Amino acid sequence: MPRRFVSWLGTIRNRAAALRHLLAVIALAAFGPIAPACADGLTADEQRGREFYREGVARSATSVAATFGQASLSLPATRVPCASCHGPDGLGRPDAGVVPSNITWANLTKPYGLRHDNGRTHPAYTGDSILKAITDGVDPAGNALDPAMPHYALDEPTAQDLVAYLKRLGSDRDQGVGGTEIVVASVVPGSGQLAGIGGVAGRLLSAQFDRINRDGGIYNRRIVLKTATFDASRSAVDALRSLMNETEVFAVVAPLVPGQEAALADFSEKNALPVIGPLAMHQWREQQDLTFYLTAGLDDQLRVLVKYAQRELAPTDPRIAILSSDDGAGLAIEDAIRRQSPDAKWAPVTSLRLTSGTAIADVVSQLRRAAVSIVFYDGGADRLVALAEEASQAAWRPAILTLAQSLTRESFTRLRELDARVFAAYPLLGSDQLPDALRRLRALQADYGIPAEHLPMQVSALVSAQVLAEGLQRVGRDLTRAKFVAALAALQDFETGLMPPISFGPNRRTGVRGAHVVTLGRRGNEPVWVSLD
Repeated sequence: MPRRFVSWLGTIRNRAAALRHLLAVIALAAFGPIAPACADGLTADEQRGREFYREGVARSATSVAATFGQASLSLPATRVPCASCHGPDGLGRPDAGVVPSNITWANLTKPYGLRHDNGRTHPAYTGDSILKAITDGVDPAGNALDPAMPHYALDEPTAQDLVAYLKRLGSDRDQGVGGTEIVVASVVPGSGQLAGIGGVAGRLLSAQFDRINRDGGIYNRRIVLKTATFDASRSAVDALRSLMNETEVFAVVAPLVPGQEAALADFSEKNALPVIGPLAMHQWREQQDLTFYLTAGLDDQLRVLVKYAQRELAPTDPRIAILSSDDGAGLAIEDAIRRQSPDAKWAPVTSLRLTSGTAIADVVSQLRRAAVSIVFYDGGADRLVALAEEASQAAWRPAILTLAQSLTRESFTRLRELDARVFAAYPLLGSDQLPDALRRLRALQADYGIPAEHLPMQVSALVSAQVLAEGLQRVGRDLTRAKFVAALAALQDFETGLMPPISFGPNRRTGVRGAHVVTLGRRGNEPVWVSLD
């Protein structure tokens, strides 16, 4: 079997299968009310105003309605908070032809008034006229605002909180950046089957930052690591929110939050909080500006398999089947095929659901009668082996394409014995690690007494720390989150020696877009790298 560099993903899947539903339920509770605190220099009123601005959560925790036009559409404010259009900095975030206004206090209160691109003019705003714009949709001259601007039905306390925060918007300094330190956070399980993995990764992060600090830090600032731990009693976001109420945090690095990635990404966007290196199974959001992934998620790995099948297997008349097992990851295989290949001949001829009661022999018989030549499989290792065994007995040799998380060491060995035509996508392999980089990792482990276990997560944590440090170095002494995110977005072909070169971009938040395809049969070839760039 290939060096199990990415076996951690499979381990997560096998060990945490029983936790999946619990984690999903916890994630749903991720956005409970925030407790008042002033750790970031804001007053209690300003902090509550920021909560409404960024998340649409009112002081009373009651639902606030946001209506558009003549009340033809009404949504909860939590669905359309102010920051979703105006951005966490208030400067506006153009989207779909709409250009939201700069609503920083300095801009709104210019003594000579404002003139907008559409020709609309009005005097400077005051606190009262700002509230009228927010609630009634008119500017100080009585002009109607853009129809895309919702009207919020605010009660008096929430309205005053919001105005208090708007006066700070644009001058609200970035949290976690002091004269002598930069505070970052890790988010890891505090108990359960994954706590050990998170603990080792946290120790490695601490060691790497200590090394950096001993060498002078980042422009004479120390990197200080804080840890938010979660368990069955509270979600990852609740733990992070609690930490941020106690201390300022500049960014999150290498979080381990299986099943709660979407909640963390949403929280980071609403709080202008950069996140570097989450091990996310799915990376499905187009408007994720602040979350930077290191490697391809499952959806991109599926596209790699489709591209490989077209390029390397390429039958003239492919007959494709999708097998989705109830112990699988719920992959959107058909969508991945459609996105990678709009050609109608690559449309699946059948899609079957496997359960514990499914007779695999009957499935093989059905697929063989349909002349299926390519099978995309999402499920556990046992059913994959059973599929290959039944296919071998039926003298049927389709190409079976799957992800590495569907394999175990035992199933890998058995599939090779069967000489099955199984092709698996691995986002990373041991061969991606250069000897010098591995020596530096081992030296770090030895110097700080870190056990040489859970290597995949240690590598991910170390690379995340390196990306973080590189972004900080590129910004310089005048550090802000906005400049930091811009620096990461400009990162191209960044070499770590532990994975392929990392590149981000203005509309790209996955550092390594591609995967290795490994052939499992006895005559297996060398792994093939398939890029999606």
